[in-house]
Parts: sequence; C-alpha cells; structure tokens
Amino acid sequence: MNIWDNIIDKPIGEYNEADLFSQIKLSNYVDLVKSEDKMSRWDCYSAHFNHRIELKCRSAHYDTLLIEKSKYDYMVDKAHENLEVPMYICSTPKGIYCFNLLRVQPEWFVQKHNKTTQFKNTSKVDKLVANISIHDKHCYLYL
Repeated sequence: MNIWDNIIDKPIGEYNEADLFSQIKLSNYVDLVKSEDKMSRWDCYSAHFNHRIELKCRSAHYDTLLIEKSKYDYMVDKAHENLEVPMYICSTPKGIYCFNLLRVQPEWFVQKHNKTTQFKNTSKVDKLVANISIHDKHCYLYL
C-alpha cells in the first residue's frame, strides 16, 4: 500500500476518528499506531515523539473544545507513569487542533452529558468537564 492511498478526500468537518488518524499520520506522526484495545481510554501512540494521543472529531466548529476530567486524569496519569506526553487532538470544520495536556490548565465544572457515547445510552449524568480554548497559547493548529 502506498502512503498516498490514505489521503482523506472530504472536508475536515466530516472526519471521523479513522480519518483524523490517517491525516495526522500523513502530516506529523508517520510512526503512529492505533491502540490495540477498542475500548482503550486513548486512541493512538507515537513512539518517535513519545506521545499518547486522544482523538476527537467535531462536525461543528467551537472556539473551546470539551474534555472530560476522567479522560484527562487517565491520560496525564498514564503518560506520567510511562514518561510520555499526553496529547489531545480534535478536528472541527476549521482545522485540527492539538493540545499538550501537561501544558494546558483546564478549569473544571460539572455539566450534564450522556452517560456514554457507546451503545446509544442517552441517559444524562453529571460529568466533570473543561473547555480548552483553541486560542490557548499551548494549542497548535495542524491544518
């Protein structure tokens, strides 16, 4: 297979996580590998950069991107344990934004969200979340 076979021929706002994975693998993380566990709390890893990465895709653009405290804590703790850098990469129709979770300083608040995005469970529960600004000095724009 040729590396150019992975080029994504659709607008960024229509990306799913597989598209985002392919795009960042082509542009920045040539050694990127997916998590072996489909239910993992992280999506992919770059040994070259020593980055543990969570991917999110948004079909609408927002100047702040939501992250759950439980996901943040897991990523930061796991990265600390393995001497890695936890990264949060999110696509919107206006670009792909990357955050080093060791550098951002989220302000946490409680908000009602679906209990899970898996299995169509739409019951609402309180979750501790933060909005990370794409204008944060530690946010990097890929595209």
